[in-house]
Amino acid sequence: MSRSTELLWGSRIRAKPGPRPALSLEQITTAAVAIADAEGLARLSMGAVAQRLGSGTASLYRYVPGKAELVDVMVDTVVGDPPPLDDIPGGWRPKLDRWARGSLAVFTRHPWALQVVTQRRVVGPRELAWFETALRVLAKTKLTQRDMVDVITTVNGYVRGAAPLVTGGGTAEGPFDADALRPFVTDYPAVAAALDAGALDPSAEQTFTVGLNLVLDGVDRLLRRRISVA
Repeated sequence: MSRSTELLWGSRIRAKPGPRPALSLEQITTAAVAIADAEGLARLSMGAVAQRLGSGTASLYRYVPGKAELVDVMVDTVVGDPPPLDDIPGGWRPKLDRWARGSLAVFTRHPWALQVVTQRRVVGPRELAWFETALRVLAKTKLTQRDMVDVITTVNGYVRGAAPLVTGGGTAEGPFDADALRPFVTDYPAVAAALDAGALDPSAEQTFTVGLNLVLDGVDRLLRRRISVA
């Protein structure tokens, strides 16, 4: 069992023999999340956490083996519990929409988590509960088990790809600055037309919603194919 697995799923790493523990893993994680939220993951260190807690750096290692394992616990902490979906009417689509927006909210509050969730790592109980919740929604459809995993992976990928548009300041300007382009679009009539129409300056919410609906439209088409051959 890896050290991250033991922290997330096991009985937790016990403090080594010595004086009565003055800290807890929860306190350490809370302090670490506060640093990452305020300064970014690059500024997070065991020393910075210790300083925030008014403790010695060495004392933290009685609770968590190192920064990598601490980050794993941080992610599962900020992910939190999945949103309740059972009472949302209308079938799988509004439920999955709510699920995706709940995931986006996590990354809006904690942008640093985006750097971690795309890496291969130990998944904790809260994050796995999100996966379980989405599977239960799709289990009521005609999708196969493979289909359901593919759908959740695709929705997850969309949310994580679109999240920087929301966390980056509230506007989705695409890969360029629309205003800075204006003097140079004479030879690019299609770009000029989009610029004149204001299409290059959508709100982040609008961009996210359009993209999510396109993804869910694709899920709907897949489901219709499965129903037609059932």
